[in-house]
Amino acid sequence: MKDIRVVVTGIGILAPNGSTKEEFCNSFKQGKSGIKFWEHLKEGGFQCQIGGIPELSQDRIKEYLTDEDLLAMNQTMVYTAIASIDAWRDAGFSYDKNDRNSYDPNTGAMIGTGFGGGETVIDKLSPRLLDKKIARLGSTTVRSEEHTSELQSRFGISYAVFCLK
Repeated sequence: MKDIRVVVTGIGILAPNGSTKEEFCNSFKQGKSGIKFWEHLKEGGFQCQIGGIPELSQDRIKEYLTDEDLLAMNQTMVYTAIASIDAWRDAGFSYDKNDRNSYDPNTGAMIGTGFGGGETVIDKLSPRLLDKKIARLGSTTVRSEEHTSELQSRFGISYAVFCLK
């Protein structure tokens, strides 16, 4: 029998204007932005104090990830994992957060984020941030591979592409 290639796609979105595919699509259709003022940026002395940060409850996080998972993840990794799990389910696959052996090794993922590894950047810049010697991050933002490595571990996927938009 000849090998047949099959591509199954699913979509998972965790955005400032919607934390599910349905919420995001409704916000998009209504022109709802999700960009707003953030007090912690003002307190940090940043010139720009607006941003798009997904709002996510601890209860929702616990639906997707175990306490053990969360020990090794920063906030950006949590966002990426939840959106990826939603895409996984949207593609018709089952997911049990407690079963790391319930994956198909012939799968791949395309992952996109507007900003990756924020905690990593801040950790490296924290002495200057704490002294309020940096008013903006701009070009100091760096690409981070931590998102894909966590997902490869979680799903056992053999192919992951990280897209920084």
